Amino acid sequence: MEELKEGMYVRTEQFGNIGKYMRDAYENPLEYIEMEDSNYTTYTIPRHTIVKASHNIIDLIEVGDYVNSYKVSGFENTYFNGVDRRKEPKRIEVIVINGKYEYENLIKAEDIKSIVTKEQFEQNSYKVGE
Repeated sequence: MEELKEGMYVRTEQFGNIGKYMRDAYENPLEYIEMEDSNYTTYTIPRHTIVKASHNIIDLIEVGDYVNSYKVSGFENTYFNGVDRRKEPKRIEVIVINGKYEYENLIKAEDIKSIVTKEQFEQNSYKVGE
C-alpha cells in the first residue's frame, strides 16, 4: 500500500468502513491514524486495519458493495466510445433490479453519491428466523 497522504480515502478490514485519512494519531502515530467518515465524525483507528487506500474512491469499492443503492457486480477499467476511441475513466458495473428484470448499468466515479460496503450491509442486516 502506498504512503498515506491527507485527503486519501481508506477502507478498513473489520467492518469495511470507508473514510478520509486526516492525519497520523497524535498519541501513537506509527500505529494509529485519524479517519473522517461522511458525517464529518473523526475516528482513531489502528493503522494495520487499513486494507486499501487511494485518492480515487472508486478504487476502494469491491464486488458486493452497494453504490447509489445498487449492488456492484464488476468493474470496467476503461471504455472506448464508438466515435473517437477516447479512453474514459474507470467505471463500475452495477446490477439494477427493476421488478423481475435485471440489467447492467455503469457508474463513473464522479457520479458516486453513497457507498455501503458488503461488510456494513451484513452487519446491519436483520436476519429473519435467527
